[in-house]
Amino acid sequence: AAEPKSVLLIVVDSLDESLHVGRDERDRRDTVGGVLADVVKNNSLPSWLRIVASLRPERAAAVPLCDMRMEQLEALVEANHADVLELVRARLPAIVGATAPTDVLDADALGERARTLAQCANGNFMWA
Repeated sequence: AAEPKSVLLIVVDSLDESLHVGRDERDRRDTVGGVLADVVKNNSLPSWLRIVASLRPERAAAVPLCDMRMEQLEALVEANHADVLELVRARLPAIVGATAPTDVLDADALGERARTLAQCANGNFMWA
C-alpha cells in the first residue's frame, strides 16, 4: 500500500477510560492503550502517522505508554478560559436564536450569557 501524501493524525480521547485492568499482560494487550504501547515499544509507528491521546493525569501511570512523550495540559490556565469564551461567543447566537424570542438576542445580553457560561465551564471545553 502506498504511503499517504501527508501526515495523518489519530486522536484518542479518554484513553484511560479504555483500559481493561486484567490479571496479566495478555489482558492489557487487548486494550487501545495496550496496542499503542506495543506499537511504541516495537517502534512500529509509520513515519506519516501521529497519535494524540488524552487521559486524566491521575490515571496516566496506569497507561503503559512510558516511551511516549507526554505533556500535561492544565484546564485552569487563563488561555483556556479565553478560548472557551471565544467558542461560546461564536456558538451562542445560533443556539439562542433557535429557542428564544428575538428581544433576547441583543449583543449585550448575549455577551453576558456567554461570559457566564464560559465561567461555569472553568476552562473545560467539554462543558462549553
